[in-house]
Amino acid sequence: MFFIYTIYDYVLGEKEISATLKDDMETKPYTLQIVTQARRFLGLPFGGGLVKMSRVYDVRGNLINTTRYSKDLKATIKAFKKECPIPFFKLWKGFVFVAAAVAISSLIFSIKTNIERNNSQEKIAHTVEKLTHIKTGQLYAVSYFANVDGQSINGLPEGWLRVVQVVGDTIFAQRSKQKIDASPLFAIDKLLPILPQTEEEWEPAIERFDYQILRSHIENPSPRGRFDLLYVEPDRKKYDGVVLTIHEALSMP
Repeated sequence: MFFIYTIYDYVLGEKEISATLKDDMETKPYTLQIVTQARRFLGLPFGGGLVKMSRVYDVRGNLINTTRYSKDLKATIKAFKKECPIPFFKLWKGFVFVAAAVAISSLIFSIKTNIERNNSQEKIAHTVEKLTHIKTGQLYAVSYFANVDGQSINGLPEGWLRVVQVVGDTIFAQRSKQKIDASPLFAIDKLLPILPQTEEEWEPAIERFDYQILRSHIENPSPRGRFDLLYVEPDRKKYDGVVLTIHEALSMP
């Protein structure tokens, strides 16, 4: 990762002086500046003020090399440096802004995470309640691992599951004909537009799922709130594995 920043001279103080140089004993006017090197990143000051330095310019604006400083000029510079304090806060306040921004971002992220966690826990609790007391007509948003014929499919498409009947440890259910591609983060709102409104929008085949296996997931729900369904058939002739995963129960009026 590259950070582009600029280094510049921050002027701590400036005044006009009359002085002589080592190689020129004639008194002449000069401009004396006391500076300190500072850094700027993204327009904000990010450090500096570690060392005070002098800049002496003649009337033409030419910088005088420090090797030409006379003893009197050095004494003048030393005295003027004492009059020029370094504003450390001003030079380092970029870090204050960054620290404040990080603190605010962390607070917002923490609040957002807590809200999402609470919402997730509420959804899981709601789904667990609907799976514990399954009723005819209850709808669930699901991901499919196998098609209606019990053959494996790729992409884990998402759709709806409707409970037709529950008999003992067997759940009789239908899946929606229309599906959408899986998304990285499951959201039931994305499935609402394809929620079947007529009988023709449901698959005619009624599949049987094992409620006894599902019950173990209900008793110990995963943090992500996923509940797997498997076929009832002991020999697993249709599909040996998870047929579909229930993500969330639709709130029924």
